[in-house]
Amino acid sequence: MAGLVPPTFTPGVSCNPVSQVELSLSCSSLADMDTFSKSDPFAVLYLQDSRSGNWVYVGRTETIDNTLDPHWAKKFVLDFQFEKRQVLKVEVYDSDSPSAQLSDHDYIGSCEVSLAEVLRAQGRGDTRALVGRKKDQTITLVGEELLASRE
Repeated sequence: MAGLVPPTFTPGVSCNPVSQVELSLSCSSLADMDTFSKSDPFAVLYLQDSRSGNWVYVGRTETIDNTLDPHWAKKFVLDFQFEKRQVLKVEVYDSDSPSAQLSDHDYIGSCEVSLAEVLRAQGRGDTRALVGRKKDQTITLVGEELLASRE
């Protein structure tokens, strides 16, 4: 059988199973950071690099004016890797200016959670304490798998 090329197999190089998921965020009972109105919250999402342990910026939500219970419209699309522990960190701030620098805004709180734990809630949402300025403030993360269309 001349001309046949034997199949090649390289251990450890096979593709890891990956699924795309959509993550949405909401909070309740946030700390009121403003004197004459309610907070103007926005959230910032980070993903922990599995090799270095550093936090990698994913993106931020829009700012919602005058609310302590924001439901952000912004959705984050992430690759969920079944064999890896993917840790997310969400930080919530009160917007005080149009500045993009986080140090120019009031820190409200943060939460760390694994993406697998969020997906385990199966679209119902994983509600956690938002650790920061106030004791009873919470954040809810809802993760849903995006199904690829075969058509």
